[in-house]
Order: sequence, then structure tokens, then C-alpha cells
Amino acid sequence: ATVLHLLPGLLIFILGPIQFMPNLRKRYLKWHRISGRVYVASGFTGAVSGFVIGTIDPFMGFTGQGFNEAMATAFLSAYVFFCLTMAIYHIRNKRIGLHREWMIRGFALMTAIATERLLLIAFQATLDVDIGILFGTTFWMAAILNLAVAESWINLTRTPGNGAAHWKDLDRRAKSA
Repeated sequence: ATVLHLLPGLLIFILGPIQFMPNLRKRYLKWHRISGRVYVASGFTGAVSGFVIGTIDPFMGFTGQGFNEAMATAFLSAYVFFCLTMAIYHIRNKRIGLHREWMIRGFALMTAIATERLLLIAFQATLDVDIGILFGTTFWMAAILNLAVAESWINLTRTPGNGAAHWKDLDRRAKSA
């Protein structure tokens, strides 16, 4: 399960930022679509394997982080799965703006592990608290922090209108293609 989690994670960290580069996306749309499929498949694989690792290992004596870590992992895995599913649904219905928003949310959650590690290091250096307590708590904090940043970015860069009308010019072009 670890290899099925780390390899997709590596692809997510490589492909994710590239997927959001507007000039590359516009100029190389076919590449964007192909690498997007690899990215989404990696996200689904990483979410499922992360769920297995994070919800079973803590109770099998492998990591000893317990219920808090398991619940944080279960939430993140389920919400990543949901975000990617919504992104696929919206791109298939040619709602590019909504597709973009769900991809941003999914990326924010999938990169929460990096934020979690930074928080964990900072708290371990400043607090005298067992890692078993810190690990799950910093996981929750990272997810909330990353989602808050993602939602702020979405709201700052969204074209005016309701969810169905975002990025009207791109949506119209996609429907006529």
C-alpha cells in the first residue's frame, strides 16, 4: 500500500502545479488532458491507498497514532475522492469554471500532507507533546488551512456569477468544440 501511495503522490506533486499553468494549458491542451487523466488516476489511487494506510495502520501497531489520525485520513481520502469526482463530472458537462474549482480543492487536500509535515516539525520543535497526539491534530490543521487557502484563491480568481456561469467564455468555447 505504501508504494501505491508514494508513487501517485509523487506524480501529483509534479503534475499538479503544471496542470494549473494557464499558458501551458492553453498552448498544449491535448497534453493537459492526457496528464490530467494521469493526475486524476494518481489522485484516486493515492486517496484509496492513503485511506488504507491511515485507517488500518494506526490500529495495527505500525504507527500508533490512533483514532485522531485515522479520522483525519478518512476525511481527507473521502473528500479528495469527492473533489476529483466532481471535477470529472463538471469537465464532462463542459463546465470548465466548476471543473477548475474542484481541481483546486482536490489539489489543496492532496498537498495537505506537505503542510502537515511543516506544522508537525514546528510544533515538535516548540511544544513538549507526543507525536501520537500531534500527528492527527496537525493533519486536521493542514487540511483546514489548505482548504481555506484554496477557497480564498477560488473566490479571488472566479469570474462574477453563480457556479453555473463561471468562466462563461471558456465554457462557451468548450461547448462549440
